[in-house]
This record gives sequence, structure tokens and C-alpha cells, in this order.
Amino acid sequence: MAAEEATCLEATTTGEMTENREVKMAAGDLGGRDQEIVTEVCKFFLEGRCRFGESCLNRHEGSPRLEPKERKTSKEEQRRKKKGTKEKVEERRGKLPSMKTAADVISRLQWDRQLPVDKFTVGYIDRFRGVLEQPFTAFCWEDLASVDDCEVLAIPQHRIQYFKYSGTKVWEKATRMDLIFGSTGDQRGIVQVMEDVDLQKQEEEDEESDDGEVELDVQEDPTEEQLVAEEDRSTHFLAVRITDPEVVSNLRLVQKSIATHEPILGQCCMRPNLFHLTIGMLRLEGAEGLVAAQAMMDRLRPVVEEMFRDKDSATLEINGLSNFGQRVVYANVLPKSDFWFNALVDACKEAVNTAAGNTMPPMVKSTNSFEFLPHITIAKVSRPVARLRRSRFIPSAAYSDHNQLNFGRQVVDNLHLCVIEQDLGRDGFYTAVASI
Repeated sequence: MAAEEATCLEATTTGEMTENREVKMAAGDLGGRDQEIVTEVCKFFLEGRCRFGESCLNRHEGSPRLEPKERKTSKEEQRRKKKGTKEKVEERRGKLPSMKTAADVISRLQWDRQLPVDKFTVGYIDRFRGVLEQPFTAFCWEDLASVDDCEVLAIPQHRIQYFKYSGTKVWEKATRMDLIFGSTGDQRGIVQVMEDVDLQKQEEEDEESDDGEVELDVQEDPTEEQLVAEEDRSTHFLAVRITDPEVVSNLRLVQKSIATHEPILGQCCMRPNLFHLTIGMLRLEGAEGLVAAQAMMDRLRPVVEEMFRDKDSATLEINGLSNFGQRVVYANVLPKSDFWFNALVDACKEAVNTAAGNTMPPMVKSTNSFEFLPHITIAKVSRPVARLRRSRFIPSAAYSDHNQLNFGRQVVDNLHLCVIEQDLGRDGFYTAVASI
């Protein structure tokens, strides 16, 4: 039967027991012999231990009597399982976020115009003296390989331990503090942090001022706010009133922009009737000082009136915006003739010195405690508003569209000795003791 298959029953006898099994005969193997394939029920399957599965040559019938044993996992599978468990645990615990480096802080201080670098200090490790502090502006931040001057202050960035703003730490490596970028969780942002620090310092100064000291007069805008004793407080000021309609209209445009950006800042804008250019701050001592000041204005009158006649020289160009410490926004005043304008300021100073007399204290004295910078105040954050908004800064975005605005020209044709008080004159300007 070379090309056929035959099936027959074969009897097998073992002792007294006879078992019938089905034998399938196949012919045509390589050796030319028939091959017998046994198809009895797999006993290993019945025990639940067959490892051949569907490829087993015996039949798998019935239900296994035992549950199959769990397959042993390989070392690779065990490693993967362990790694997956560890990653899940780390996800539950939360990984520490990466922190911005000292190099990132340096770069931002160099390029972010919102950050006043002169108020930042750097704490770094000196090999011999420990941790030292220096102003940020004292360092040379170039590549150390390019620094060949031994007098230049330059350090490796890995020695930097912290950065401070106005004495308050805003970045520290050891404690993972990052208030500049917020990379470790603080979401306020450095601008808000600076405002909080400044407001806290302002409140401390307010507490000190309650003990017999008063703030510098609101009409003046020095580069740094100062506290002065009562006997040195200004009571009056000399000013040129801004009356040109074009200039006033353009100044109001800036105010509207500021108030639109943040409505509460509208309370900090100078009233249009009060726009002025301050020439000098004065203190008058009692009734005698007032009489001396009026006599001073009388002596000034012929000199100033003569100067007013030169209208071409007596012209002020009002062009562009600037600010004092982001708290005061003002328009730049550029005299057409510096010679003429300086002559006017000098005439006022000489008149004040003459009016002072020989008495102690002087009846009239100058209280200018800052470098004179001609300007027209547009807006200034007051203390009540600073407390409400927890910031005394006016954001530059509120007026940046007008930074290069040409406001127009103002002809100097008036000079007033004004009283520092809330009551105003009938025309809406400051109450004036004398006017030219």
C-alpha cells in the first residue's frame, strides 16, 4: 500500500487488561516504510501539564484535572516589571522640576528691560573669605577665557549661590528657590515679586514716617523717594504752568492709555489743569516768610518779563516719555535754548538766596534735594492706590505706544509761586501766592 492509507484496529494486551487504540497507517516516508501515528488521549493534557499545546500529536479531550502551573518569568521580564513599578511610584510621588540655572538668571538680567539691574546683588563663594555679595553691575559677565584684566570682577557661574532684589533673595541654589522664572513652582513672576518687595519696604517706610517724618511733597518727582524732617519740608514751589492746548491734549492721551490699561491708575493721573514744569521747591517760615517770598517775586518780575519777550528762545519742546523708577511717568522737556532756560533757573535761585536774609532759620529757603531735571508729570502712583493694588509701579505697557510722541511746544510766558495744598485756585490751578 505505497500510495494509500489504511486504518485498522490493533489489540494490545498487557497482563489481564486489553486496550484498543486507533492506528493510522501512512505510507510513503523517506525510507519507504509505513509510519505509524498514535492518536491516543494525551495523559499530560489530562494532568494539565502538556507543554506542546495544539502541536501535540496526541488528542486533547476532556477537562484537565489540575490547573496549569504559572510560567516562570525570565530575568528580563522581571527587570521590566520592576522598572515599570518604580516609574509608577515616581509618578505618584512627583519628580522635582528642573531649576533654571545662574546662567539663565544672568542672561535675563542682561536683556530684560523690566528688571532694574542696579537693584540686584549676587552672592557668591570666595575661596578664602566664604560667601560674599556684590552688585550685579560690578561683575564682568563675559567668558572667563576672554577676561585678562586682573582688576575685573569675574567669577565662574557655579560659584554663584543666590541673587537678591533690594536685599530680598529671589533665586538661591541651595534651597531651590526661583522667583525669577518660577521654574520650581512659584507662579507669581519676578515683576510681581519686585512689586511685593517694594510695597513691603514702602509700608516699612510709612511706619517710620509716622514717627515725626513726612514724605516729600507729591508735586515733586525725584529719582528716589525721600523722607524729610518737618523743618525741611517744602511748603511752596516755583512753576511754569503748561497751557498750550496741543501739549495738554497729547498729555491727556497718555493718561487715557494708562487708565484704559488699568482703571485704578486713572486716580493717579495729574489733572489737566495742573500740568506744570517745576523750577524749584521752597520752604517759607510763617507770615514773615510769606512776605519775604512776595518781595522776592516783585524783584523777579522785571527780569523775568524781559526774558519772556524773547519768545523764540523762551520755547520748550515736549518730546517723548520717561519714568522715575516705574512709579512716575513724565514727559521730557527740552528747552529750545539751553542758555535762556538756564538763565531763568539761575535768576530764580539768586532771588531765593536774596530772600533768605540773615535770620535763622531763613525766612525763605530752597528745599531741592535732587538733581534738577525739567519734566512734566503725567501720572504718579500714590500710597493709597499702591496699597489697594499691592504695587506702586506703572507698567510700561500702559503707555509704551506713546514713548516717542511729540507733544508740541510750550512758550514760557508765566511763573507762579504756588502753595503745596489740596485747595486749588479759581482757575483750577494751584493756589498762587504771586504770579508773573
